[in-house]
Amino acid sequence: MPTRRPTRARPAHATAMLLTAVFATAALTLTLPGCSSPAPRTVADAPVTIPADWAGRPGRAAPVPDDWWRAFGGAPLAGFLDAALAANPDLHATAARLTAASARAAITGADRLPQASARFSRNRAKNIFIGLPIPGSGTVATRSSDYDLALDFSWEVDLWGRLAASEDAALAEVGAAAADLAGARLSLTGRVVKGWVGLAEAQHQRDLARQNLRSWSESHALIERRYRSGLRPPLDLHLIAASEAAAAARLADRERALAEARRTLQVLMGRYPDAALPGGDGPLPVLTDLAPPGLPADLLARRPDLAAAELRLAGAESRIEGARAAFYPALALTGSAGTTSTAMHDLLDGNFSVWSLFGQVVQPLFQGGRLRAGVELADAEATESLAQFTGALLDAFAEVEVALEAERRLAEREAALAAAARESGAARDLAARLYSGGSGDVLVMFETERGAQDAEIALLAVRRARLDARVDLYLALGGGFDRASSGPTILAALDADAPRAVTGESRP
Repeated sequence: MPTRRPTRARPAHATAMLLTAVFATAALTLTLPGCSSPAPRTVADAPVTIPADWAGRPGRAAPVPDDWWRAFGGAPLAGFLDAALAANPDLHATAARLTAASARAAITGADRLPQASARFSRNRAKNIFIGLPIPGSGTVATRSSDYDLALDFSWEVDLWGRLAASEDAALAEVGAAAADLAGARLSLTGRVVKGWVGLAEAQHQRDLARQNLRSWSESHALIERRYRSGLRPPLDLHLIAASEAAAAARLADRERALAEARRTLQVLMGRYPDAALPGGDGPLPVLTDLAPPGLPADLLARRPDLAAAELRLAGAESRIEGARAAFYPALALTGSAGTTSTAMHDLLDGNFSVWSLFGQVVQPLFQGGRLRAGVELADAEATESLAQFTGALLDAFAEVEVALEAERRLAEREAALAAAARESGAARDLAARLYSGGSGDVLVMFETERGAQDAEIALLAVRRARLDARVDLYLALGGGFDRASSGPTILAALDADAPRAVTGESRP
């Protein structure tokens, strides 16, 4: 069987024909109803009036320190933070979502580039010919082999920006995921600091419960001696025994709370919660003076959740552009170049080369309302994104205002409780001296002892509440996050020239 010689395609005037078809279908598309493009929505369209200053406290343009957590602890707290940021499973899940968003953006962006693939194929065939007009021929069978080596490519020319809009939406999701990761790191930092403060308070409450139990035990011994001497009635002995038992029960509860606080920190650090936490013993942090909270408008740059909501709104607007561009014709080019022969050794011979080029223009005419519904869907999602940004903005303002109010009210409460603790302590000491001198009443001594202990417990609790409120304020102000210095994936995620790789954030 002779070797087949390849034939060459002759695409005469193919380019001119394609361009003619493109402009003709474009003219038809421009006459379709429902393709008007309203002004895109931005965060400036959120129906929220940003005040010039906070209602809870006047602010100045002062940034929140990135290392705000250092005011709550030294090296041990820093070690706990490093461990949590390195091993917390929730943070790992958020980081994985960022990696997935980056991969999806890379997949979407690849649609704008020409696609090429190498192909090698071999075809082995057998043909049978029956009844040939040759005397005595009978049945004739032939066998043949074909070999093909080619490079195939395809490319959709993004004439109307549909693919670019899809890539912009995907890149916006990358930026939003990066902001989500920054927010997760900030939230985890706050939870660790609160856990550290809670652990310190639990230790102080445990120590105070031990001290109170010793005090009741000493009073019990004193009353028992007087009872045996006939100086006190049995009622006094029963009352002091009941108070000592109640103090022992409180100590057991404080030991439980201390173990729970240790386990909370261990879970945040990705460790097994066995309540063994070396380096976790420390004093209750001393609250420092509050720095100026800045201005309300600063939240737009300082809050990672607002950055994420803003980028998702931008991505939704890009999807609207892509949905509208789907009404226009699509131009696709496909081609192949290579060699073909019945002999494998001829595949590298240029005399057996073949090539083909094919272009097509597809204009949607009737899709059963799919394209129009796609625009309506994208528009509704953009409306939803704007509403979500508005809600997030209001929540952010509320969190700051609530934290500023807590700063003032808890400070007033702490001052009142400190005064109550001083007065209760003085009354307890006086009642104890009077009772020891034989002129005091045992019930008065019991009452003043309980009052002094309750005041000390409440004072510790309010100090811890003030520290927690300060953490909440730093978190509400976006401490440790600044879009202006958080890399291209936050502010320039919609820029076509922005790097596609996303790096992790440093510790707040």
